[in-house]
Amino acid sequence: MSPYSLAVKQEAVRKTLHRESGRTIAQMADELNVPYHSLRKWLQDFRMSEPTAPQPPEKRATDYSAEQRLQAVLDTHAMTPEARSAWCREHGLFEHQLAQWKAQLLTPAEPAGNAGEVRRLRDEVKQLERQLNRRDKALAEAAALLVLQKKYQALICASSICKYLRTVLREMFSSRLMARIDSPLPWSYNPLIL
Repeated sequence: MSPYSLAVKQEAVRKTLHRESGRTIAQMADELNVPYHSLRKWLQDFRMSEPTAPQPPEKRATDYSAEQRLQAVLDTHAMTPEARSAWCREHGLFEHQLAQWKAQLLTPAEPAGNAGEVRRLRDEVKQLERQLNRRDKALAEAAALLVLQKKYQALICASSICKYLRTVLREMFSSRLMARIDSPLPWSYNPLIL
């Protein structure tokens, strides 16, 4: 008995017959993960005689329920690639179908809530984001005002220090000038130099 079910053979023949132009049977065999000579024999058998007798109905991939798909993914998850291929042949499936089912199971489901509720929640989120942006702007403005206030205070402090220094310098200059005036003048005195 062949390790491949009739459904796998028929699906492989159908895909090979409807392949894109320029693709060889060997490429299709690699893609379908079946031996090249087996695929050629299946094509030959199909071309020689199409089955006219009713075939026993086999389960197709589209006939699997969600629970059966989950169970198939769980059963094959820990298998080696060879064992998974054998399991697929026994059940009339392809590995890419298992991969699709796994991907579908791993994608998050859409919320099944009421559309009005979802819309209300989105509007609420937008309103909260606007409030957050307004508060961020107000906080940035307050920080800028605080920096300006500190700079202003530093300038005032600097200007008061400058006033103090000017006063000290005036006192020193006037006391130096007074000391020069009180001292005897030498003959080479230049009044422009202090």
